[in-house]
Amino acid sequence: MIDLKALRGDKNISQKKLSEILNIQQSRISKIERGNEGISKSLRIKILNTYPDADNFQIKEEKKIDEKEILVQLLEKYMKTSTKMEIKIETLLSELNEYRKKYGPLPNN
Repeated sequence: MIDLKALRGDKNISQKKLSEILNIQQSRISKIERGNEGISKSLRIKILNTYPDADNFQIKEEKKIDEKEILVQLLEKYMKTSTKMEIKIETLLSELNEYRKKYGPLPNN
């Protein structure tokens, strides 16, 4: 997906200016940049017609880690730090929930 924020930075234009150029609402630009909305096919065409180099500004996809791997890593961490090999489930679940908040829902395997 085209990284509109990076594109705007390269072109030195504001969200407002880009919205005027593309004839869309500034709030839509904001939603796209925050990841709350995608770029439709027609908008992508409009962007590429206006900025042929727009494909050079791509959002990098984050590496996905499955839930099992996260649990194994957390268990290993607590097993190394616990003197009596006691794992505090509440803490483990809390860290897993923090991970989910940061990276979103995890895929099921």
